[in-house]
Amino acid sequence: MKRALAALLLTASAVLNAGCLWSHGQVDILGTGTAFDETQERFSRLVRWGHWEMASAIVADDQRDHFIEVMRSLEDVKFTDWEILLMDVATGFDTARVEVRLEGYRQSTLMHYEAVMVQEWERIPSVDSEWVVRPDVDAVARAFAAN
Repeated sequence: MKRALAALLLTASAVLNAGCLWSHGQVDILGTGTAFDETQERFSRLVRWGHWEMASAIVADDQRDHFIEVMRSLEDVKFTDWEILLMDVATGFDTARVEVRLEGYRQSTLMHYEAVMVQEWERIPSVDSEWVVRPDVDAVARAFAAN
């Protein structure tokens, strides 16, 4: 009996930890957490490589124009790295908050800068990617301001 129970617990643990059934400390049968992880990483990589137009497709409609305007003002900036500092996914996978550290330099000054971009994420089931972001690009612009 003990062996059967141990085998059952081991199997249940393996199933929950395999892929989309368990994500961010929650049962995730639909794979919503995995979809969030992929979308958040894609957005951060696009920003890191300076692909503002492509990244803007993931930005919430009400902030898209501002995002593009601010990021275009950073054309002289080359981001060299990014790192997730904090990721907090709400129960039910409706919202998430991510803090991403960006490193880079301005080509005109060769000065090194760092900024933390706070990304507020929301899941909207009726759109293509399901996840949209409201990034704090103003904090990034201030941190990379030419001196």
